[in-house]
Amino acid sequence: MPNQRVSVSSLKLVSMVVPEIPDIANIEAVYALEHARLAPMASETNTWLENSRAISTVLDAVYIKSLQDVGAKIGSSVICAALGALVSNGETSYRVEAIAGADVRATQPRVYKSTKTGVEQQGQLTEPGRMGGLGGWSLDKDAIFAALASYTHNFVALAMAFFSRASLPLTRSVTLPNLVLAETREPNQFVPPLSMSFSRLPSPIFTNTIRVSTPVKSSFWVEAWSADKSMLGKTDILEVEPGTSDVVINHFLYPWETNGFVNIEPNNAPQGLIIESIGIFPPI
Repeated sequence: MPNQRVSVSSLKLVSMVVPEIPDIANIEAVYALEHARLAPMASETNTWLENSRAISTVLDAVYIKSLQDVGAKIGSSVICAALGALVSNGETSYRVEAIAGADVRATQPRVYKSTKTGVEQQGQLTEPGRMGGLGGWSLDKDAIFAALASYTHNFVALAMAFFSRASLPLTRSVTLPNLVLAETREPNQFVPPLSMSFSRLPSPIFTNTIRVSTPVKSSFWVEAWSADKSMLGKTDILEVEPGTSDVVINHFLYPWETNGFVNIEPNNAPQGLIIESIGIFPPI
């Protein structure tokens, strides 16, 4: 992996006009407004509800569980866009702005992080799929947001936060499933990443051997971040054939860069990826 220093441009946020509630003290007026706004969603209710449930089940039982099994603390929320996805560990929370009555391109909900020091915007969903495109993260590099199973008047909102990462080496498998059904209009796939922390000896080269399994030809890339989550380097797209493959990544880092993060970002993995193990050299 060649050493790179990548500047990060500021996030351009699109402003959005939210209809005013006519009389916030009048429950009848508020109900009438919400009834009119949500009525077009009625014909889609069963579909998005079933999709939300299926996505949440796979996310929790496969992805979240395998990450928790290796020591990560991660939270997730999958819910109708009208309710707004929210995930919290009691000290920090992330939420997707609740929007109803239109698809994600028309509504472009903002996403926020709340702590005891205040609330700050972390990005904005502008189209189906992962916020920021493939490899997109919140501004603090700890959360992922997505618009899944998009419909004419609604979409399934996902919020997912890494409250702590597991540490390399990885000695048991983590499954990165595709959370999108084949018949979904947009997006055509959403495979969450694997993000882990590392601590290494001060040497110019840091090597990872990644053992990955997939039932179909797939691709991904690998990123290395510094301790403050700035980009250290990024590989090209790496293709793997069906079966199990070992991919060796050499990170060329400054000797003082002894702590940071390594991310595996799926590019095209219609049936997901299983990361069997990640070795490190020199060993700690």
